[in-house]
Amino acid sequence: YALALLNLGLLWSLNFLQALNNFTTSFVVNTWYFSPSGGERGCDFKWTLRGICVGIGRHAGSLAFGSSIMTVAKILRVLIGWAAKKDHEAGANPVQRCLRQVVNCIAVCFTTFVEHISVNAYTEIALRGLPFCLAAQKALAITVLHPVMSGTVVVVSRIVRLLGIVFVVVGTTCAFWAALKYAPPQGITTAAPPTVVAALVSVVVATSMMHPLVTVIRATWHCYVLDQERPRPQIRASRSIEVLVAEQ
Repeated sequence: YALALLNLGLLWSLNFLQALNNFTTSFVVNTWYFSPSGGERGCDFKWTLRGICVGIGRHAGSLAFGSSIMTVAKILRVLIGWAAKKDHEAGANPVQRCLRQVVNCIAVCFTTFVEHISVNAYTEIALRGLPFCLAAQKALAITVLHPVMSGTVVVVSRIVRLLGIVFVVVGTTCAFWAALKYAPPQGITTAAPPTVVAALVSVVVATSMMHPLVTVIRATWHCYVLDQERPRPQIRASRSIEVLVAEQ
């Protein structure tokens, strides 16, 4: 039980850090988007520090609550996979397997939905200063009222994330292999094992690097929705963003 509790606390802590990361990035994007000086203020590292302070000082409860929901959703996803594996090993009859697959599909859809709303709720907390439940309602409303654009944002962010990871991993691996091939250090007879290690490390680094970019894409979309709720003369969206949204 102690080990399970420790793992649960670790998972929650990781989700809280991710929530704070989402909040901080969205806070900076909000500052840049609505900056009266053309976005220059948002390009200052001090806004990142301020976002962290605001997140911890004013919205720690909302982020902690959202992290708890994310933790439960991820644990449920793991349990679903474990149950499906057990059913396969137990040799259940076709009817049981069919019913289990239907239940698993519903559960996976539900957990994916909860994770999607929770992540978007962090952005709404940063933009509007709402508590988590109200922010989740607003995030759900945006998804329902703008399904095409919301789906496009999700797809584009995933494509950008994947391309970024592939670019970083391939570039790092090739550069590392070339360095070992043409200028090998003493004691290294083959370049394969170090290159594999470098590739694995680059995957971790690339994944961490691309996460804020995905948050930036999502936060910009939320800023645009918030911008459209303002009186027309006060809208700050660029013409290119308005054209992109109008084409969807």
